[in-house]
This record gives sequence, C-alpha cells and structure tokens, in this order.
Amino acid sequence: MNHKIGIALGGGGARGSYQIGVLKALEEVGLLKQVHHISGSSIGAINTMLVMGKMPFERMVEVWEKIDNHQIYGSGLDRFKLDRMGLFSLQDMYEKLSKEVSLSEIRNSKIQGYVTAARLHKGSMVEQVMLHRMEKEVFHLNNFIDPHKAVLASASIPVLFGSTEIDGSSYVDGGAVDNCPVTPLIEQGCDIIIAVPIDGWFSPKKYEDKDILLINIEAHKLFHFIPFDILDFKPNAVKNKVDYGYKMGLGMIEKLKTLNLLNEQLNFNKPQGYHLIELTKEEETQLTEEKV
Repeated sequence: MNHKIGIALGGGGARGSYQIGVLKALEEVGLLKQVHHISGSSIGAINTMLVMGKMPFERMVEVWEKIDNHQIYGSGLDRFKLDRMGLFSLQDMYEKLSKEVSLSEIRNSKIQGYVTAARLHKGSMVEQVMLHRMEKEVFHLNNFIDPHKAVLASASIPVLFGSTEIDGSSYVDGGAVDNCPVTPLIEQGCDIIIAVPIDGWFSPKKYEDKDILLINIEAHKLFHFIPFDILDFKPNAVKNKVDYGYKMGLGMIEKLKTLNLLNEQLNFNKPQGYHLIELTKEEETQLTEEKV
C-alpha cells in the first residue's frame, strides 16, 4: 500500500537546531526522499523552508551557527522605537533567509511546504497577547506570493518581534495557535506523520480519532522544563542539539524496524487506525549516551 508521509516541525526558538539533527538522520537512511509534505510553525517554519530548498545539512548547521543573539536582538533595546509593534525587528532574518533559499527553489520544490501563523483581529500591541481572538492561517509556501514573508509571520513572536503584515492583515507566531502543526498534513492526506515538537507541550491525544501513524521524535531530557533557552541563540550550542537530534532520529528508525512498522527497504507497515510511537526516557538515555 502506498502511504503519504509528512513531517511536522514545531516551534521552540533556539531549540530548533535539534530538528536539523533529526532531519539529517532521516536523510541519511533514505526516508527524507519519501517525504513530499512538510509543515512548520515558528522556528519550525524556518526549518521547513530550508528543507524545501534541499539545503545540504552541513549548510543548515552553518546557517544556524550564524544566527546569534546579536543578529536577532541587536545591541539591545536601542532597536526599540515607539512606532514599532515589537521590541525587536526580524528584518535582518528575513533578508538572510531570502538569500539562503530563493523564491524559485521554493516554487519548484518537490516538497509541498505549509507554515502556520496566527492572524490578529487588529494590528495592535494589545491584540498580540489576546490568544482567544487569534485565527489560525496556513500558508502554502509553494504557491504563496511571498513565501519568505509567510515564514517570517510564523516566526514573529508576539510583543518581542511584533507582528508581520501580509495583504493588510497582521500575523504573529504560529505557535500561538498550533505549535506543532500536524493538521495541515492530515488535510493533505498524510497517513504517516513524523512530528518533531520542541516546546514540551505537544499533545498527540487530539489526533486519536485520525487514521494515522504518528511518530513523535520528542526529546524528554535535552530541554529544561522552564523554557529559558528558547530565546537564547548561542552558536556553540547548535552542534550539541544537532547531534542529539541525530541520535534520536536514528533511534526512532531502529524502533520502527523492531516493531515491524518499517522494513529494511524503508516501506511502512501501517496498522489500521491511530497509532502513536514515541521513544521512552529510558530509550532516550541509552541513545544519547552512546557514541555515534
């Protein structure tokens, strides 16, 4: 039976380099080439675009290592102006991403990419914290007129970076409405979904009524419960997170094979109905303490 495989990349700021390691593992064994749909929120939206552009993983790591606190926050609140809708600007990030992945690469990508953002009722600072008034909007990057701007909107953390305006509407971070967007993949007919959440709040239970095999490659021990690291972009921490994600990705692939859900030819044997596969804390400890 032919299955449609999708990847959901969650938001979590500086934790996003963990996802690069998972993607590297999937690519190394040949699974990534079977993926034709990818969905992301916030920093996961940025990684979604990198994958669509078929950027080599070594280059992805280089891009991540160049993202530091000074580039994002400048020298501090000297970038703050009263006429801005946020304390800092993501314009530098927007220009950098536009150079890293071209418009034509997104348009011609064989991977269909979707990013989730939260549309505000009004373009004001107050609206950025009124979660109950926000509406979820999913942008299809391959066809959208300005996919880079859509990715920027998905990564616009309320108040901190303010909102991003697209066609007269204001948007903020997609994590405010769906921080690991599995639903867009289900809507595209994906029945095998690899989720890589990084914020610690992913809830697989809400998909229990769906006929999907949900593979959750979430780290239980890498990230502190208090998310103080989400906004701290330290280049020297990138490699550790990438390596951790790589080990977790390889470990999940082996678990799928052990459970006879994936054979040596990388064909999935999906059971009927909803099935959730996760790595336990014990499995995670064993994987991350072993040398790869």
